[in-house]
Amino acid sequence: MPATSSTAPAAQSVRFGIANAAVGAVTVIGARRLAAALAPADRRPASAAVVRVLGARQLVQGVITVAAPEESTLVLGAIVDTLHALSMVPFVAISPRFRRPAAISASLAAASATAGFVLAK
Repeated sequence: MPATSSTAPAAQSVRFGIANAAVGAVTVIGARRLAAALAPADRRPASAAVVRVLGARQLVQGVITVAAPEESTLVLGAIVDTLHALSMVPFVAISPRFRRPAAISASLAAASATAGFVLAK
């Protein structure tokens, strides 16, 4: 049976949430390797911890989106992603050590925010 117009957006939102949760889970599990790949000069355990926390945030956000695939959930998630992207801008601007990982993180968060806002319409 084909999806109706009311179930299709919810299904897309659920798939978006699953994708976000999966990326978050992979980030949490591989935080040490990911931190080393993004900032090879910085081998401090705190860097992996930051990556792990950001991954956990994305995992939780994805799970919430799957559990409540509604417009308000998508908009709230997109706002969180937008704030995260904006919080990376100072690191991109003034921190040579963290410029690359911050730019990648900001770009991914901006893409996720854009997708969330588009799906919410």
